[in-house]
Amino acid sequence: MSNTKVLITGATGNQGRAVVDAAMAAGLSVRAMVRDTSKPKARTLAARGVEVVLGDLDDGASVEAAARGVDVAFVLTTPFAGGVDIEGEIRRGRTVIDGLARASIGHIVYSSVSDADQHTSIPHFDSKADAEGYLAASGIPFTITAPVYFADNVALPWNLPDLKKGKFRQALPADRVLQVVPLEDIGRFNAAVIQRRSNLVGRRINYASDELSPTQMTDALSAAIGRTIVYEQQPLEEVRATLDEMGAMYEWFDRVGYSAEIDALKTEFPEVEWTPFSRWVESQDWTSLLAEGAS
Repeated sequence: MSNTKVLITGATGNQGRAVVDAAMAAGLSVRAMVRDTSKPKARTLAARGVEVVLGDLDDGASVEAAARGVDVAFVLTTPFAGGVDIEGEIRRGRTVIDGLARASIGHIVYSSVSDADQHTSIPHFDSKADAEGYLAASGIPFTITAPVYFADNVALPWNLPDLKKGKFRQALPADRVLQVVPLEDIGRFNAAVIQRRSNLVGRRINYASDELSPTQMTDALSAAIGRTIVYEQQPLEEVRATLDEMGAMYEWFDRVGYSAEIDALKTEFPEVEWTPFSRWVESQDWTSLLAEGAS
């Protein structure tokens, strides 16, 4: 499938860029759909040899035009982009699927979230479940790829102030196991699915690279950063006060949790070279991330 041409939505975001990187490394021909081709991130993609085209997830006609001539589309939606909410994500999911259908796309790889099909009552899981159902009813060949908690969240700005103080905080009991996946593995896994798509039609795959407790995460952070980090359970009410649905998600993490079959994934998709959390932590530039003045 070296001549496969793939359309990637969300290509300038973290997850989309990871898929672009892995798809290019696999020798696929990449077309990135962006809202503004003049933005620096879009220009960077173009400089790397990516075909950058205009397209808007709220405009089905632009999606249709962007998808003309490609073999497969990687579709990513989120309710957390500026000006988008849960209803907006549902609308976008349906709009993009309709646009791709009109373009006679051969296959859609839809990036959902692990266990979104299990009626979790978490709003940003349920919005993706809506797209999954709409896609299944569309008649388009598809595969659902459903990642768990992003390991990279640990190094995002909202966690760094606590890490600078020697604390790692999550709204989970210290011994509650959480499944995680780094962005690099998200890219490699989706690239593998795109390449193998003819054998994965109709599959819904929850995927994770590792599972470990907050205590184990904290131990890995201590080793990588080079000083003692202490785990502190964040009150669920504090999370809810920031964003209620995130509180619902952490409550579900503790009560139910993700269900990716990690050993089976390693057997079926060995080319992903799944990354343990400890190795991901060691690969981060903690000196820069935790430097004085870093956000």
